[in-house]
Amino acid sequence: SIEIAEEEAINNTLAFNKYHLTSKRVTEDVVTIGIGAVKTSFNKTEGIVIDYVDPANLVYSYTNDPNFEDVWYVGDLKVIILIEFQEV
Repeated sequence: SIEIAEEEAINNTLAFNKYHLTSKRVTEDVVTIGIGAVKTSFNKTEGIVIDYVDPANLVYSYTNDPNFEDVWYVGDLKVIILIEFQEV
């Protein structure tokens, strides 16, 4: 029963994050440019969050391993738009 509950939790997490759509995007990236990435995080509001990472915004250290197991750091660039309002 514990294994079934764990499997249900995994399936619900993937369904909540629409992972089937993210997986298609990552697969397309791997086929077309040879690299694909997702990022997992956790917050108290949404729980486990799985985000697609555009390979153009991916930053990582040099690696000799095709599976990136020897990288020192990995990150992705985010664009933040600052909107300034002025009172009239």
